[in-house]
Amino acid sequence: MLLLAYLHDEKFIKHSKVTKKYKKLANTLKDDIDEYWIFVYEVLTAGSLKSEWKQLKQANVTFIKSEFL
Repeated sequence: MLLLAYLHDEKFIKHSKVTKKYKKLANTLKDDIDEYWIFVYEVLTAGSLKSEWKQLKQANVTFIKSEFL
């Protein structure tokens, strides 16, 4: 649900304060990535991710269809 809210707001609101809040939340959840992995992975940059997640992000892997971006 978090990812859907983020994608909606990113597409229709496009306000830096909103984006920063999602990134801050993703940073707090990255230590619990097993439960929130798709939200954390899609919101954060490669530099904020660890090990295999970082490698996937650097390879431009996404789990979201391009028409939703």
